[in-house]
Amino acid sequence: MALEVLHKIVVQPDLLASFCKNYDERPNSNKIIQTIGYKLSACMQLCLLYPDVNDAKKDDGQFESNCQAAESSGFVCKGFWIPLYQNISRKKLDSLEKHEAMNLPEGYTLSLAYACITDFCQSIYQIDESMDVCKSIFELSYSSLLAALSILLDASIDESVTDHILHSFSIIVSLACRLGHVVGRDAAIFVLCKAGLPYNYFIRVFGNTGGLNSLSGLVDTICTVDASSLKNVGDNEGDSSVGPLNHIVAVGTPCPTPFLPGNFFGQSVVVTAKNIQVFRVLINCLQENGLYMGDCWHLTLASLQHLIWILGMKPCLLEGFRTDGDGIDSSSLISGQHNSNMLTTTVMTEVPIMTAMLNKLFDSTVLLDDVALHHVIAALCKLSNEAMQVLVSQSGSREPSFFPIAKLRQTALVNLSRIEIFWKPVTAHLIEISGHPYSKLREWGAEALMTLIRSAMKANINGDDVVSFFNFILFILYKYNYLFDFI
Repeated sequence: MALEVLHKIVVQPDLLASFCKNYDERPNSNKIIQTIGYKLSACMQLCLLYPDVNDAKKDDGQFESNCQAAESSGFVCKGFWIPLYQNISRKKLDSLEKHEAMNLPEGYTLSLAYACITDFCQSIYQIDESMDVCKSIFELSYSSLLAALSILLDASIDESVTDHILHSFSIIVSLACRLGHVVGRDAAIFVLCKAGLPYNYFIRVFGNTGGLNSLSGLVDTICTVDASSLKNVGDNEGDSSVGPLNHIVAVGTPCPTPFLPGNFFGQSVVVTAKNIQVFRVLINCLQENGLYMGDCWHLTLASLQHLIWILGMKPCLLEGFRTDGDGIDSSSLISGQHNSNMLTTTVMTEVPIMTAMLNKLFDSTVLLDDVALHHVIAALCKLSNEAMQVLVSQSGSREPSFFPIAKLRQTALVNLSRIEIFWKPVTAHLIEISGHPYSKLREWGAEALMTLIRSAMKANINGDDVVSFFNFILFILYKYNYLFDFI
């Protein structure tokens, strides 16, 4: 009954704003909004992590029949399937008014907690962002909402439910960006990047870098979820990662990075349909909020690079990607009979869509201001430097990803109208690549540099800028000719 009352509260933006003004924002008063968010998150976690074993069956036959009966709309956690009911009525409040006892259906509590969490996000979004109370409510509730949504996303086995959860993530990212809440933005992006990569991949690859430490307050936010609880969710996902409920669409190898553990290089990793679903939302978040992403550009672009590598998508200098993955069916994935990169027909149809989305993302950098553009360029240059480090650390035995060079070239070409903003850092980096000992890397760097120079020479430059522009060009041509002997 308490959940039903809380749901009636969180669906009313005006009521939330009133509570915040009269209680949370006053000194030495009860933090009602903060308490609501925390209790909803705790309730939802208890429903998932400690299901009623009398109702939630773990028997395989019963488990499959339950999934079929509910058209797989629900959650799986610790081997138990819990159904999700959309548009549920307030059964306890109704029974109280009628003075009748009412049996609650299996999964009712979780369904109501799920509705509270997602509707809470929507209500915050509807509050006028120009009001100080909007930022206060977001500050008080975002960590609890992210903790709950993260576990819901891990446990979801239904595409439409996952979409609904990801929409709530998009709301939090958008709100954090518009309100200038850096910690909330970083935390939401962190969870999305983690969910978009294969199970346990994110921590193994990025956990050894210093990049995560730059996300201020991120660790505190994630730690609001009980560590052992998260481990239980993760263990469940790992156990069922090759089962029928997580649709595997590709098998590949980890993307080489200088921080990747040596024993991880030879392992195969699997990409699920949910991973693809998450990254489509992540790309949309970048495109809609790129102006405010700041240092998050590096984390998101690095995660995108790893996903397209696992999918066998190789960047081309003429834009786009090609994939050399072998076609397979689901049975060969589950049995483990596969080569290094193998894709299902499902993901093969997704490759052109993802290519178009990625190209549109980098083409849209023309809409960013100068500061945001520098963040994108700095992120790509950092990824490119990591690619060069791979060749050194692996003695040239592993080919690096050329994703950052290809996208650095694309970003520069679409922003030629403000060439003075990016010309020196981009060309200086391409010159450095053009002098690298690895021949294929030199080829990519030289081709990208020459393409950029040719396009710049053809660009329409205002009369007042001609002299300074050609000084740029002559400087680069001089440096390039100087390095020509090494190519």
